[in-house]
Amino acid sequence: MKRLTHTLSNWSKNEYGDIYAKVKEFEEIIRKTEEELLTHNTEAHRQQLHLTNANYIRYLKLEESILKQKTQLQWFKEGDANTKYFHALMRG
Repeated sequence: MKRLTHTLSNWSKNEYGDIYAKVKEFEEIIRKTEEELLTHNTEAHRQQLHLTNANYIRYLKLEESILKQKTQLQWFKEGDANTKYFHALMRG
């Protein structure tokens, strides 16, 4: 199990990197690409913006999936016991 965990962790780092940092990077790239498109409205710039948006959405979905998994894991640990976490969830 330890070898599998290590192997999967390395694969994830190589394949995706830091997903939270990637999302912020794509936001900046999109901002710059949109500015470039405003000054030079060409087909190449539109295609670049479309491709960047597609990758950005991909990483947003990955980030959402990770956060959802973490929330479910916390719920599994805390359960519906009479905890601050449970009451905060019910109020929310």
